[in-house]
Amino acid sequence: MRRPPAPTIVTIAVFTTMTVVLWIFISVYSILIKKADVEVPQKLLEPIDPNLDQKILEEISKRTFITEDQTIPLTIEPIVTPQQISTSSAASRE
Repeated sequence: MRRPPAPTIVTIAVFTTMTVVLWIFISVYSILIKKADVEVPQKLLEPIDPNLDQKILEEISKRTFITEDQTIPLTIEPIVTPQQISTSSAASRE
């Protein structure tokens, strides 16, 4: 006994589904293996001057320095608000 051939629309649907699944798989795979393009600003690529700028060092030494003794201690006290227990919840527990 010979089986009747599958209808054309079923064959097209099966091949279309297989194509879509394969296409999605290939797209995800290519995204995962692709290396990310890194854009670095030109200013970061410029060489750094190894000499210390004496003017900036003097400005830093003139700045005010605050020690631990000069700071004001910060204490935060919790705010407790009383809450009334409802009688319906107490009755449901019993």
